[in-house]
Amino acid sequence: MNEEWDKPLRELRELTHALVECALPTILIVEDYQPMAEMLETGMRELASNPIQVFHTAEEALEWLHGERDCGLMLLDIRLPGMSGLQLLYHLRTCADGCGQDLPVVILSNYDDLELREEADHLGVVAFLAKPFNFEQLLLRSQQVGIRWGLMRA
Repeated sequence: MNEEWDKPLRELRELTHALVECALPTILIVEDYQPMAEMLETGMRELASNPIQVFHTAEEALEWLHGERDCGLMLLDIRLPGMSGLQLLYHLRTCADGCGQDLPVVILSNYDDLELREEADHLGVVAFLAKPFNFEQLLLRSQQVGIRWGLMRA
């Protein structure tokens, strides 16, 4: 290939990639345990081309959501420092500016009791997955509720 075309073609590929990412909704991961957050991010990057944002507190996620509207999915831990995952979810569902009223949320928790599941269901979660879980189950459940994913990676 001609060297004079290398740079423009590389820039075009980068721009195309950026445009694809802009068109896809962001996946939010709210998980305080760093190794789990990294595992979730890595797994989601292998499954989907969507942009991903990782937050370690509910407060960080809430601040981001108030400024960002195109979020397609939130993976939410229940036990977080400060505001809990359920408190964040309640705030999103009742928020006056509508920042998270329809946001699909998947609860990820080490704690699986009936009362917790009922409260999460009442707040409109799309799934409650006990850790550890299978990423393929997460993808399947998310697709069933109509979340727009990027192209699957080989």
